Amino acid sequence: MLNSLSSLIKHYKFNPDKIIFTENKKKISVKDFFRGFSYYNKYFNHKKKLTIGIVGSNSIDYAVIEAGISSTQNTLVPIPNFFNDDTIRYIIKNSNIDIIFTDEENFNRFKLLFNNTEIFIKDFLNFNDSVELLDHKRIVYTSGTTNKPKGVVHTCKQINIVTKSLIKTFELNQQDKYFSILPISTLLEQICANHITLTLASHTEFDKELSRKVFSLDDNFFKKIIEQEPNYLCLSPSLTSNLITYIENNRSDSFLSQIKSICVGGSKSSISMINQAIKMKLPVFEGYGLSECCSVVAVNNKKFNKTGTCGKLLPHIECEIINGEIVIKSPTIMEGYYPNKLNQDKLYTGDLGSLNDEGYLTIYGRKDDVIILSNGRNIHPEYIIKLIQTKLIFDEVYIYQDKEKNLCFAFENIKNLNDKDIIEEIKKILPEYIYPQKIFLINKKINKQNLLLPNGKIDTLKLTKQINSGDFSNAIL
Repeated sequence: MLNSLSSLIKHYKFNPDKIIFTENKKKISVKDFFRGFSYYNKYFNHKKKLTIGIVGSNSIDYAVIEAGISSTQNTLVPIPNFFNDDTIRYIIKNSNIDIIFTDEENFNRFKLLFNNTEIFIKDFLNFNDSVELLDHKRIVYTSGTTNKPKGVVHTCKQINIVTKSLIKTFELNQQDKYFSILPISTLLEQICANHITLTLASHTEFDKELSRKVFSLDDNFFKKIIEQEPNYLCLSPSLTSNLITYIENNRSDSFLSQIKSICVGGSKSSISMINQAIKMKLPVFEGYGLSECCSVVAVNNKKFNKTGTCGKLLPHIECEIINGEIVIKSPTIMEGYYPNKLNQDKLYTGDLGSLNDEGYLTIYGRKDDVIILSNGRNIHPEYIIKLIQTKLIFDEVYIYQDKEKNLCFAFENIKNLNDKDIIEEIKKILPEYIYPQKIFLINKKINKQNLLLPNGKIDTLKLTKQINSGDFSNAIL
């Protein structure tokens, strides 16, 4: 069973009026949450061995049903509503879903995709004080490195371990407030927004409108974050970069005095961004995780923080580097990709990295992202980025091969050097065998969402076409 739900029962007995969730002006106490949770517990315990999909924006309704299903012997499948219809159909078929529950805004779409779809239950009049906590399984779909999403299977054990480790690593307590922004269909967001909150009887703020706009940001988005004055956040690197820029232009001493941790992951953070956060006294901490390891593997924090790394391993993680690849041994490793079992005690992550003598983990990138140059040398884009970040300040860089196999660098918004100096500086920084054949300066913001392949990677053919059009860039080499 989930320890967070055992804690919820204790809080219900001893601190029932504590407000633990808010959503705009709506406030939910432990007692209110328990009412819905216990209703779902009874409802789904009468339907054992079902596979239940849930879909929705970050909300109290989602948190309640997620907790309810997690207390039964059913299998829970959180379905990302930002996946396209074909991908969702694949998930429904692959996981053998029996029924889907969703919110009003997603109902019509999902009813067309799967007839046995119902709206989240709202009326909890027949709730029960007594609940039976059982062990569930959870299938979390991740885009991975193939066109088909993979269903990562976890149990209560893995979620319990990660929840406990994160509370300890970031010294979280009942007075802390978390603002849920990243999609709640992701495992880390479920742990941070729901299970840490239920464990501690702390506080999570939801904002449906904000979570829906997470991929299309404006200043109002960041204004809302600042106004909420959270103690901790989980953000992507792009969100963090934009938040830093917003705070530079709209300083809030109240926000800065309250925020304890901004955890950043999902892709590599630029060192210049981290340094800017340090300069502004923003507690931005880069981490590294995998769905296959129940989210977080390593993360920096206020006690142990080394710029350019993903921090130290969480207490339950063992790591070794084999032929440059990060290999994990941990009780949080998944059972397997549904419906298959893993049948091994180590996870070869496919990520390249290093572990220094102090225990800090550094990520270089994916094994399958390695570029084979015309001179026969193998290089990794993340390795190049790490080198050039020491001298160049930029918002984004794309490192790729065009159709003629030329090595290309495309920089977005270089801030500290002119064209000639950029070329000279790159020659000073990089070994001769990885000098680029072409360098572009991007003068207009590129919408990365339009360049993504189904596996989440950049389509270099589309990128090359857009850059070569001249609308977005000019070549300096």
